This record gives sequence, C-alpha cells and structure tokens, in this order.
Amino acid sequence: MTEGGVSTQGKQTSIRDGWQGWSWRKRGLVVLAGVVQVALFIAAIFILAGQVWRDDVLSSEEATPEPVSEQVRDWDKPTDPRELEAYDFAHSLELPDSLPKLVPFDFNKYSRSDRSTIAKAYFKHLCETEAGDYVFKTIEKVEGLYQMRPRSIATEEEFRDPYRMEDPYGYVKGESERVAFKFIWRHRYSYFEQPIPGAFSRKKNITDEQFDASLFNLPSPNEATAIFWGYSGEMNSLKKRYEQQRISRYGYTWRGIRRDRDREFGIAGGELIVLDLHTDEILGVRRGFAWTGTLGRKTNWEFTPVCPRYEIRDRSKDFDFSYWFIRKVLRPVDPVEWPNLDF
Repeated sequence: MTEGGVSTQGKQTSIRDGWQGWSWRKRGLVVLAGVVQVALFIAAIFILAGQVWRDDVLSSEEATPEPVSEQVRDWDKPTDPRELEAYDFAHSLELPDSLPKLVPFDFNKYSRSDRSTIAKAYFKHLCETEAGDYVFKTIEKVEGLYQMRPRSIATEEEFRDPYRMEDPYGYVKGESERVAFKFIWRHRYSYFEQPIPGAFSRKKNITDEQFDASLFNLPSPNEATAIFWGYSGEMNSLKKRYEQQRISRYGYTWRGIRRDRDREFGIAGGELIVLDLHTDEILGVRRGFAWTGTLGRKTNWEFTPVCPRYEIRDRSKDFDFSYWFIRKVLRPVDPVEWPNLDF
C-alpha cells in the first residue's frame, strides 16, 4: 500500500524501529541514573563515616591531651635567700597520716569529654576527696603568732598565667599588704610577728602621717623579727617594734601542692599549716583547691571558685581568709564566733 507515492508499510516499520530505539535509550538512561544514585549514596555513607571518625579522634585528642611537662612549667620560686629558706622549710613538713590520702582521678572515664567538662569533674573530685579543714590540736588563749612566709602582692601577669603562682587558692590581696590589721583586733590576737624587715606597704590616698611612724622604721643588723601590736580600730594605733629573736610559740606557713595534670586543667592546690614552733608539731592544716580557665585562655586566679569556701560574708574568699582557719586552731584570748563580723 502506498500513500502519496510512499509505501505505508515501510513508514510504519521506520516509526516502530524509532520508538524501539528511543525506548532502549530511555531504559539505559534510567539504569545509568540508578547507578549514579547508588554511587552517590555509597559515597555519602563513606563521607559521613569519615566525619564521625574524625570527630571521635578530635574529641579524644581534645579530652585527653598530652600532659605538659611539670619540670618546664613549675611555679615561680623565691630568689631571696631568706624567702627561699622559708619556702624549703614549708615544703619539707610532713603532715599527719590522718589526712585524706590522694585518690587518683580517672581521666579515661572522660575520654570523649571536652576540657571544661573534665576540669569541672576533676575539681569536684579533689574537693570531695581531699579538701577540708583538719584540726589536730586546739590551743586556747593564744596572744599572738608568727607568720613564717609573708606573701607578696600578685601582679596582673601572675593572675593570668596558669603556672606562675604557687598557691592561688590561699592567696588574697588583703593578706599580702598590711596583714597585721587582719590579725590584731578585739577578739583576735594582741600581736602579729613576721620575719624582718616586716615591710609595711603604703596605701594610695592615705598619707604616712595617718599611720604611726614606727611602721616605716627599718631593723638594725642584730634584729630578727618585726612585731606589730596596739591596733584598736584606728589606723594610727597600729605600731611596730623589732626583736632580736622570735617571741611567738605558734606560727603558720603555706605551700602550693601539685596533683596530676592540675594546672593543665586550670586547677591549683595549696595548704595552710599551723604548727608549734618549739616542736614542729603540726596542729592544723587547711587543704584547698581553686579552679580557673584551662590552658591560659580564661585564666584569672584573682576571681575563681574554691573549696573549702570562706564560711562568712557569702564569699569564696575574703581579706581574712587565713585568719578564718587559724582561729580554729589557735584560739585568741577572747574569741567571738560567727555571726559576729569581728569574730
């Protein structure tokens, strides 16, 4: 059969062959698209698995970094010979066996945790297992005491450095300058003794005339200790004199303590030790810890959580942080207890 001179049978065959060719091409494209989708799905799985693996590795590395060398990053030690002697004596003291023993912290338990989580858990661990006030013997009617290691005023650089300060826990500025004012007062002690020179720092906006002139006197070569006394509430009532030998029977010192990787996680420990100066008997120990930022990124030892905390004025620490514990061991002649503020 012809249509316009063209065979209709041939035309139908050509159209049929064309559709069959297109059908096969379409099927091929569908198959190819399916293969591509499967390949993309498999690739996505590998990419996701790789990301999870990298996250695990990075998390593990962040949580359990290599320890920082304790020898390289030790705290600053005194360079003055007399201060170094007092430092060495403090660190030579052996404490009673009844003190809590060191309980190692399980870092592996926090192998997938970030540094902040580890630091918080580590600080809590130390507070619960070691920190506290430990009184072995109470001495009644003590008139005065000897401060074996006067503290220096910390600089801004020391506050911001994770390692330089020996005992950030026990440090308060109020006990690093004009410390006698914190110990001598009614219901406290009648005198306070220090090694020479018994320096008395001047204060901004207050002239020397507002203090007794004896506070700025220097010792003679044969004098060994400085004794502050006479404070009755007025700044000019505090006086100072020198003696050739120590007059106090009791005294206190302090020292930093180290725990595994403590400064690496922004934690510092310290001990305040009260003792009988005639026998070296340990009468009481306050052991505590402070927690600041990690690896120097947020370090500020001036304002930091501590344990044990100061028990009054709703503060972590205050200007008479040391006296707060010492009075529990060396009882003044006429002590007054909290809630009286001038206890």
